[in-house]
Amino acid sequence: MGTGGSGSGTGGSTVACDAPTMIFKPTCGVVGCHSPGGSPPDLVTAPVENSLIGKPQVLSTLGSCNMNLVNSTKPAAGALFQRLNGMDCGASMPFLGAMLPADQLQCITDWVNSKLPN
Repeated sequence: MGTGGSGSGTGGSTVACDAPTMIFKPTCGVVGCHSPGGSPPDLVTAPVENSLIGKPQVLSTLGSCNMNLVNSTKPAAGALFQRLNGMDCGASMPFLGAMLPADQLQCITDWVNSKLPN
């Protein structure tokens, strides 16, 4: 799986890896997890970035921290990346699964950066 693109916050630039389709939907968007009607955020319904960028993390039984899911000025400091990297911000994600491999984490990073405002 390619990670492609520069992903440098170009506000809507195209990246070779479409994280919602290639990673979020099959890994996170399963029934009962981050699918429509499941635990927030919805990582299936497009545009997924509207559920992540600048949105507060919802308190859950799996824990949370007082930060946005994706910080629009410093994405790696947001709860999404904290949880995907197993850092102290509630339960690691994917929940009860192995951590995502480095190429998938890079794909998510590139995709998020491509969606940030200039």
